[in-house]
Amino acid sequence: MIRSLVLVAGVLLHTVAAQSLANSFFAETGTHAGFVTRLNGKAFDLVGDYLRERTLKFMHNELSFNISSVLTENVHFSLVSNRIARFDEDSFKSKFTSHNGKGFIWTGSGLNATVTAVYRVDSPSGQSTGHVPLSFDNTVVELLLWTGVNSDGHLKTDLVTCKVAANNVRLQFAASDAETISPYLPHISHFITERIEQTICPSFHSELVPVISNRLLNTPLSAALFDQYFLNYGLLGPVTFVQDALVAHVSTTSVCRSARRHSSSYEMVTFLAGYEDIQSRI
Repeated sequence: MIRSLVLVAGVLLHTVAAQSLANSFFAETGTHAGFVTRLNGKAFDLVGDYLRERTLKFMHNELSFNISSVLTENVHFSLVSNRIARFDEDSFKSKFTSHNGKGFIWTGSGLNATVTAVYRVDSPSGQSTGHVPLSFDNTVVELLLWTGVNSDGHLKTDLVTCKVAANNVRLQFAASDAETISPYLPHISHFITERIEQTICPSFHSELVPVISNRLLNTPLSAALFDQYFLNYGLLGPVTFVQDALVAHVSTTSVCRSARRHSSSYEMVTFLAGYEDIQSRI
């Protein structure tokens, strides 16, 4: 009898110890294991370097624009890009930084280029067309991007604005063309200076912003653990910026196990645990 009671007591003690150990790995219902990831200045430098290479690539091909305006009451002017005739890649610099605790700024500076464009002037005296080089030196391009979190837990970066500070903007008409359109040259010069952002920003927007959002700062929602197990996770809320670094709180949402190897069929595995704080630095 005494031996039986000792055995029962031993089993109970083992059960309590096992439950205590299990409880140490589990948190209240509805919470998930997670970690904190931090992107610091070195990571931003890597992004800046990649965006510089991306800019060099498309600036050796084409800077696309199609702008037009009414210069005077009866005179219409349009300018369409053709090809890049000159681009000084050695002087071009790229920098990616956090901004105001809300997002990022990408700055491209030292942009020196000449773009061959096709112009057209429609006036009461007739139509004039031709090719003209458009040049700008020591130009600075800024892309301001705000961060947020999508409903599925993805990090998103949306373009807020594109700013251009251009220097020495000039259209170099041939002598024969200049004689024909000389009455309108002051209007054309004013127009191109005013529209320089519409001239430069579209290409930088289309070439760089998708790369930033979908590749460089993309946060995947699943990762392979081992064998047939996969971890699904997402951002808990808005990211924060601390001392020129991005901090994101990431939580696991579930662990999935494929029903068969190399199968697209998955079953959910219960996975609740205490919050883990891990600093992931680049």
